[in-house]
Amino acid sequence: MVKSLQQIDVVLNPDNKHILEILKKRAQTEGWVPMAEDDMAWKRSFEEHTCYMGIDRESHEPVACVNVSFERSTSGDPEHDVYYIGDLYVRPDWRSVGLAELLWATAKKNVGDVNLVCYGSEKVAPLYADRYGFDKMPRYHSAFIAIPIENLVIPTTIDSQYHVKALKEVGESDVVAYDSEISFRSRGKFFLKVITAGKCFTKVSMDRLLERHLFFFYLLKVALDNTGKIVGIGCVRAIYSNNLLAGPFYADNEVNPARSWLVVVVVNDDDDDIVVVLVVELE
Repeated sequence: MVKSLQQIDVVLNPDNKHILEILKKRAQTEGWVPMAEDDMAWKRSFEEHTCYMGIDRESHEPVACVNVSFERSTSGDPEHDVYYIGDLYVRPDWRSVGLAELLWATAKKNVGDVNLVCYGSEKVAPLYADRYGFDKMPRYHSAFIAIPIENLVIPTTIDSQYHVKALKEVGESDVVAYDSEISFRSRGKFFLKVITAGKCFTKVSMDRLLERHLFFFYLLKVALDNTGKIVGIGCVRAIYSNNLLAGPFYADNEVNPARSWLVVVVVNDDDDDIVVVLVVELE
């Protein structure tokens, strides 16, 4: 049967059943990294959040979606507020029908003439730039590689002036303040939801000398200065693909090479001899 847009209903904020179906399908076909709790975290955290979903009228199955969220700037200037549009997904058997364009156009029409930030995969960045004008990119590069586990060395000790604590043992306000300094966004509610939703494992390192709270990604040894300044934050999440995802994570140490590279370990359950490593270069 030939597929067409006439078979599609565009639904705003569909029920949880359809949300979970599309999240699982994205993980299966694209390897994307959602958690079942992510959608609820978005709805409860962003001031505005809308999921636009294409649903097949005959099968009642979700076949495409795109998300739009509103976030304020820490500056207090409305000119710096933004809408995020992204997580665009179309099921493989429904591609080349024009469904992506339909959802994108519907979402953009509803938000109007506002500041828009596009969130998407690197491989389709040229398409977003050419078709929609998203031609300004952040200053980092992501790359996925696979290496044998026996060649990977994960430090197990931390400098004596720091110790690791669970997120619940430290003040949330310090965590939110550090994130705001990095992102320039007023997103404390969203950020805390993300790093505590579902199966998340977040550790905190505290400077013993100055008793200042420091986040620390517990699988790695990250350089932390001795001034009491927060220089890193990290979280490990269990995701739909039955892997572990390290993120969100940041490092801003100006002395140690960790400021340039963070290595995040994700075990591939299909092959116990392989580790997938995500490397992010910070400029």
